[in-house]
Amino acid sequence: MRTNQLYMGTLFFCILFSVFNSLGFWSYTIDDSYISLHYATRLVEGSGLTYVDGERVEGFSNPTWVFLLALTRLIGFNSLVGAKVLGVLSQVGLIYCCAGILRRFVNKDSNLENLIVVLSVGFLAISLPMNFWPVTGMETTFYCFLIMATFWRLLVEVDSDSGKPYSAVLAALTALTRPEAPAIVLSAFVSMNLYLYANKKKWGTWLALFLLPTLGYLIFRLAYYGYLLPNTAYQKGTVGTFQSLYHYILPWFLLEWVFCILGLVGVFLFFIHHRRKAWPMAGAFLIQVLFVCSITYDWMPNHRFIVPLLPFLAIGVGYLFIVCSRWRSSKLAIPSVLLVGFCLCFQGYHSLQYERVDRKSGFWDKAKVVFKSRQSHQYFPNGFFVPWKMHDKAASWMIERIQPGSTIAYTEIGVLGYSVDIHIFDLEGLTSAEMSGATGMNWQQKAEFLGQQNPQWVIVKTGNKDRFESLMRQSWLDQYELVNFNNKNAFAGHRKDITPPTDEQIWQG
Repeated sequence: MRTNQLYMGTLFFCILFSVFNSLGFWSYTIDDSYISLHYATRLVEGSGLTYVDGERVEGFSNPTWVFLLALTRLIGFNSLVGAKVLGVLSQVGLIYCCAGILRRFVNKDSNLENLIVVLSVGFLAISLPMNFWPVTGMETTFYCFLIMATFWRLLVEVDSDSGKPYSAVLAALTALTRPEAPAIVLSAFVSMNLYLYANKKKWGTWLALFLLPTLGYLIFRLAYYGYLLPNTAYQKGTVGTFQSLYHYILPWFLLEWVFCILGLVGVFLFFIHHRRKAWPMAGAFLIQVLFVCSITYDWMPNHRFIVPLLPFLAIGVGYLFIVCSRWRSSKLAIPSVLLVGFCLCFQGYHSLQYERVDRKSGFWDKAKVVFKSRQSHQYFPNGFFVPWKMHDKAASWMIERIQPGSTIAYTEIGVLGYSVDIHIFDLEGLTSAEMSGATGMNWQQKAEFLGQQNPQWVIVKTGNKDRFESLMRQSWLDQYELVNFNNKNAFAGHRKDITPPTDEQIWQG
C-alpha cells in the first residue's frame, strides 16, 4: 500500500507539472479549431451539423470531438474555453494511461521500478509538442488519450477473462476522432477478435459495441451528407516528398533527440519481449509512422502528427530502463533510476524554454531550423493574462468592410466563420463539395463554379499556384475592384456594385 501511495503521489506531481507547462500556452488557438467549434455551436442552436444554413457539408473530420464540444456548450461553457479544458483533461488522462500501460510490465512492489515509470512518462510532461496541443482547441491530445486508453483497457481484458469489453467502446470512439484513426485501431480490433473468437458471447458483445457507433455514424453520414467520407477527405493536396518529410521531422528531432532515440530503442525491446501483448500496440505505432511518412508535412506548428507517437516513445523509455535495472540481478537498479532522471533533466533543459520549433528553407542545412524561445507570458499563470490570439486581424478587417449576410470566397475560414455573419465559400474546400473535389471538378471548373455563385468578395492567397492561376483567368473577375488587404500574400477584391456596412452593423459585428 505504501508503494502504491508513493507511486500515485509522484505521478500526481508529474501530471501537475505537465498541466502547468501546457497552461502557459493558453493564449494560443489554432484557426482550424474554430471550424469544429462552429459546427458544435450550430448543433446546439438547432441548426444541425452544418456550417451555413441550407447546405449539408461535413467540413470537419473529428465527429467525437465536435459532439464533445457541443456537450460543453450545453452545460454552459464558452465553447473555446470548453475545448481547452477538454484538452487539458485529456492530457491528464493520457499520462495516467501511459503509466498504467507501462506498470503492467513492472514489479508493482518495487519502489525503484515505479519511480522509473513516473520518470519515463515525465518525458511527456516536458515535451514541447505534448504541452503545446492541449490548449489549442484541436482534438490532437484527446485523440492520443483515446488511443492509450484503448490499449490499456485491451491489456486489462486480455489478462482478465472477467473484464467488461470497454475496449470496444474506446476503440469505436477513437475510430471516429481522426480520419486516420480506423487504421490505428485496426490492430486492436483484430487482436480482440482473435482473442475472443472462441467465446462467441463475448465476441458478439465486443463486435456490437464497436460496430454500433462506427457503422451507425457512417450510415448517418451517408444519409445526412450524401457521401461516405467527410468532405475533408476529398481535398487534393500536394504530394509529399522525402525532402518535405525531412523538413518536417528534423526540427522536432533536433529538439527531442534524447527522447526519440531512447524511446525507439525501448519500443523495439518492448515489442520483441512481449509479442503477444504488444503486437496490437506495435501495429498502431507502425501505422502512425507510415501516416507521418505519407503526410510528410503540416502547416501547423509543433508537429501535431508526431504527437500520437510520443506516448509510445515514453513507454519505450520506461521499458528500456526497467530492462537495464533488472540486468545482472538488480545491481543496476539505482544507476538506472539515476540515469533516466538525468536524461529527463537533460531533455527538459532543451524542451521547456521553447515556444515553437520550425524550419525556414534548405535541405541538409541545420542552420535553417528555427527555435523560438517562450515569451514571459507563456509560463503559467501568466498565460491567463494575455488575450487569446484569434486571427482577429482578418475578422476585424472584414467586419469593417463586408455587410452581414454577404457571400465571400476565402481560405482561412476558422475564426472568420465562427465570429462573422457571412456566407463563406472556402477555397480550400472544407465547406463545399464542389470546391473540395468531391464532385470531381478540376480547378478550372471550380473557378467557373465560384463565378456562378457571384460572391460579393473574393480573397485569394497566392500559395496554391493552380488555384491562383485558374481564378485569375476568369472573365467574371472584371466585375471586381481590387482593394488593399492586410496580408501581403493575398489579394482581395469586391464587386463594384456592393455597398459598405453601416456604422451600426460594424459595431454589432
